[in-house]
Amino acid sequence: MGWKIKVPKFNFPSVPDVIKVLTTAENIAAAGQVIVNVAGAVLDAGDAEDSQLQEPVLQLFNNYERASRLLEQRAEISEPVSDELSLPTGFVTRSKKMVGLWSNPTAVTGDSPENFDMYKDLSILTATAGIPSKIEVGPGLERDTTAQIAKAIFASGAVLEDQLDDKDPVKTIDFKITSHKKDCAIQVKHVFYNIPLVSRTQESCWHSAIHIKMAAAKALILTQDQNTTQFFTDASEGAQDTGPNWVSTVIIHWPRRPDAEAALQGFFNIFTQKFTDYKLELNTALGITQVLKIRTPEDTSPAILLAKVRSVVQEMLKSTQAGFIAMPDIDVSAVEMSI
Repeated sequence: MGWKIKVPKFNFPSVPDVIKVLTTAENIAAAGQVIVNVAGAVLDAGDAEDSQLQEPVLQLFNNYERASRLLEQRAEISEPVSDELSLPTGFVTRSKKMVGLWSNPTAVTGDSPENFDMYKDLSILTATAGIPSKIEVGPGLERDTTAQIAKAIFASGAVLEDQLDDKDPVKTIDFKITSHKKDCAIQVKHVFYNIPLVSRTQESCWHSAIHIKMAAAKALILTQDQNTTQFFTDASEGAQDTGPNWVSTVIIHWPRRPDAEAALQGFFNIFTQKFTDYKLELNTALGITQVLKIRTPEDTSPAILLAKVRSVVQEMLKSTQAGFIAMPDIDVSAVEMSI
């Protein structure tokens, strides 16, 4: 499992995280003590006294929340990222923060990390922050932005040293990357500490905060926004809303965020040409995930549709210009019958 705070869970972010610690930690007292070491930095005298009177589980929740606030404060990037750029025509700035748990963290040494969930969840952060999926690092030479960030901020892997007696177990990694043309600068700050779970060397998690900031030329952002445009069937085309129809949601998990975004138009072009009696109602990407919502006639069941979607993706992979590196995972995630 990877990052525990997903986009739909922001209302009560600490609940799944603390439950993870409670249900996984072999030594809850040891795990809780590490959190206390961090939370103590934001406790005043009254808070500390109240904390001693609480039940252990409630204590863990409250200390986790306090530690989260401290991490978020330390992750704050105060300096302007635009100082790295040379943009006479102006620029666009974007910023986003996230706090949560990374499970079983591993050092990222290449474009295919051992713990793929770390890349997957980081790709959601970069996508929702509006960060371009690729950055030019040389003339005509582009790199996967999420992969470059992952290799930098996950350089350490799990922190294995004893932290129980450490007054400040929090670690910080700063990362900056500027495009070759000086039209995009990205800065990331990752602040984290290790929580021991099953054992120090076999399973642990990071309680972590990430702040990502970007400044980029308006023209570059316009191009990025065009790359993530949703391609779908016009309402007057394809299967009609008058039933009975199947409406299936299909999820495609690509290996990289640039693949998911590149697949939007390619999938639209092939699918709408081959299957004119189907309606592609949604075709969008978030991180590495492409989400499709397709309306089909009654005689085209979700299983038949899934096979057709896979055939379209296989046809896309044959295109050498697209640059896809592997067949993605494809599944139906939801189905409804429209009458």
